[in-house]
Amino acid sequence: MSENQLAIIAGGGSLSDIIIETAEKKGWNLTVFAIGDLNIAKNQDISLIEMKRLDIGRIFQILKSQKIKNLFQEYDIPDFMVDVTSPNVVSALDEENNSLTNDVFVIKLTNQDLKIEFDDVIDTESLFTTSSKDCNGSSASLQLSWKDVNPDSSNKGCVGLIRQDTGDSQEFSFVLDQSEWSDEDCPMFLQDSETCENKVFFGPDRIYNLSITDRITDRAGNPIIPSNIEFLSQESFKVDNASYSTIEENGELRARNTLHTSGSLQLFFNNKLNSEFYEDSEIDENFKNTIISNRLYSYFRNWFYLV
Repeated sequence: MSENQLAIIAGGGSLSDIIIETAEKKGWNLTVFAIGDLNIAKNQDISLIEMKRLDIGRIFQILKSQKIKNLFQEYDIPDFMVDVTSPNVVSALDEENNSLTNDVFVIKLTNQDLKIEFDDVIDTESLFTTSSKDCNGSSASLQLSWKDVNPDSSNKGCVGLIRQDTGDSQEFSFVLDQSEWSDEDCPMFLQDSETCENKVFFGPDRIYNLSITDRITDRAGNPIIPSNIEFLSQESFKVDNASYSTIEENGELRARNTLHTSGSLQLFFNNKLNSEFYEDSEIDENFKNTIISNRLYSYFRNWFYLV
């Protein structure tokens, strides 16, 4: 059956009637692959397969499935260029358009969005992310993972990225998945109407890594050049150091007994105190003014009591 079948690949103009007539006289069953804007009269005796562009893979699949052994080609291929350039990441930004690639970039715990731009249009079907509960997803082409800043800690995990764009594009936006902190363990202060999982999306004291793998491709099928973008999250609010009057007694350094009456205590925080947390307190004006004017220095006097 395959011996009397003829496939013709034609494009770039018109197919000669002589070729069709000759094939019909020889009793061949004719299959024509019409590429692009081919001028050909439709004929019930011809199996016509139209293609917008030359697709060699599809043609050979059809030839194999129909067991066609005879092939004739009449096709004028114009000059063309083959895209072999791998795409790159142009930028990676947080929701305030700060670059994640800045030196020692520190992201806010409340940041919920990430934006990534490439220098070529990316095939959206190649862009897969992991969920917060699946850090080892084998199909993930884009992953946001973390580990503790403390080198002695083994805590690590990943953050789910939910893509907001559906079509092929050069720019993609991602919303971070909800965190799993309970309100009691939340690393940030919550107002009455707030919940931790809807306010905090990054954990404190962590190193984050945005991994971009070569599973991401452009529309031509070129894999991206793999890269990793590393940045820090905000520190936990804490006292870095304290200074107060001391006395050495029995080989030990102890606070003076007068600390709670006439002494003083200096506390050095790692960040500026938010004034709303002490507006209604009994801290004297001197302390308030010192905190407001000095980022890392706080001064307590006559109200701090040892228990």
